[in-house]
Amino acid sequence: MITFKINKTDCMKDDHTIEIIQGNSAVITAQLVDDETGENIILGENDAILWYVKTISGKEIAKRVFSAEDMNDDGSIELKLSPADTVNIAPVPSGFCYGLSYSVNGGEEFYTFNVGKLSILKSCGTVENLTN
Repeated sequence: MITFKINKTDCMKDDHTIEIIQGNSAVITAQLVDDETGENIILGENDAILWYVKTISGKEIAKRVFSAEDMNDDGSIELKLSPADTVNIAPVPSGFCYGLSYSVNGGEEFYTFNVGKLSILKSCGTVENLTN
């Protein structure tokens, strides 16, 4: 069996909920792990990881695709959220769902993992021009 290991950060809660204040940034690392061997899985040339965020009703609001070139030396990927990524997502009480999918050899095998909840928290100030 293959699973994703998400490394805990300041914005990651114990139940895999990610909490980010609107307009803030975060870096979360994740690794594919083979549960039988305990080893990290390194992406092959035609493999990909898709990270997605959806509304509770299932509407996709963000996604990023990672290839072998995006992996760190230890086999992890970095799920980076910049201020520009979060500033236009309106905080909602129910939050959003996020998950990861792993595609092997161009889609020959496909694994999907619904990982947790993403909560965008209301900023206590205003967010101005982020391009400067």
